[in-house]
Amino acid sequence: MLKKKRNITLICAVVIMLSCSNHDDADVNQKYAALAKQESLEPIHPGVPGVRPFWNRYAKRFIHAPSFHFEEMEGVKRYQFTLTSMEDSQKTVFEAPMPWAPLSPIWGDLEDGRYHLTVDAMERTSDRVIETVGERAFLKSTPFAGVATQPAFPYRESGYRNLHTLLHQPKIQHWLTHGRPDPSYPLWCHPTKIMSALVIGMIHYAEFFPDADDADQAVKVANIVVEFLMSMAEPHGNPLEYWPPTYWDGVPRGEHPYFHNQMMTNSPAIGAEMLLDLYDFSGEKRWFEAAKRIAGTYVKTQRAHGTWPQLLNTETGEAVKRHLLVPTMVIELFDRFYEQYGVSDYQKARERAFNWCMDNPVETYNWQAQFEDTRP
Repeated sequence: MLKKKRNITLICAVVIMLSCSNHDDADVNQKYAALAKQESLEPIHPGVPGVRPFWNRYAKRFIHAPSFHFEEMEGVKRYQFTLTSMEDSQKTVFEAPMPWAPLSPIWGDLEDGRYHLTVDAMERTSDRVIETVGERAFLKSTPFAGVATQPAFPYRESGYRNLHTLLHQPKIQHWLTHGRPDPSYPLWCHPTKIMSALVIGMIHYAEFFPDADDADQAVKVANIVVEFLMSMAEPHGNPLEYWPPTYWDGVPRGEHPYFHNQMMTNSPAIGAEMLLDLYDFSGEKRWFEAAKRIAGTYVKTQRAHGTWPQLLNTETGEAVKRHLLVPTMVIELFDRFYEQYGVSDYQKARERAFNWCMDNPVETYNWQAQFEDTRP
């Protein structure tokens, strides 16, 4: 928690500094580079043996100081870390009481480049090496060194232009004039993913730019789109009841994939998050209840091992393939219900899903592809 607070403080300091100065100011860039370099000395979510997994077993390149999972030797309290530059063979050495200590003490002194790390268990009172407990080769890269070019517009104006332009694109205005998707835009064939993104974008536009002349138009688009999407949800009593669809054949889809009577089990969570955003914005309880119904179907369809098949048949609720969902999106949805709204109904299912992640992809590093374009 303390580290998170320090990182947030650093981010705030940088934002304030950049907002109060010109982006091409050399002094500001030097100060920012110094802050970024200081932050790079802290490892990102470092592992602790038996407590927290080491995520970087196969990582090859680091900007922040890493720590690696090397096993301790019984009775040894002193380990020597030797980093050898692969460029000029220069060695940098420090000691730590455990072999999985972060490289923070020397990280800021190292030049960018390739290094070979050796960690040796040392005798307590001499420089004799007992045994090498770990070796690792990696590339050290520089942290962000400052703003190189000025933005075309201030950030707030850029956000306004982005969402304003989106609202007035023909494929979005088509919702206002026809109440349904523009058939010339093929990606509507992935309705939950694309329509949910549109609703969230329109909500953001109305929320952050309420004085815009067309803010009410954005709200209207959001309401039309969400009504259309949820009208296609699986009916009550079906195996996947209340889940909005992953695929839709209502527009010519071109080369975009479509699978009849199939549901990718990450997409309902996307729809539920959108419904909660809409509830937060509008206060309409029906969207909150719709999101709860989606979460309830997740609970009912969760497998005993803790996750879900990646693809389900909408008619039978059975798995289409053997691949399993990596349920990070579902866990985030359950967490949001609990942390933001105090709804604890999904906590047991959340724990099962979380434990499955810890016992499987976190342990094996087999984070299977979750979308069609990466061949599930």
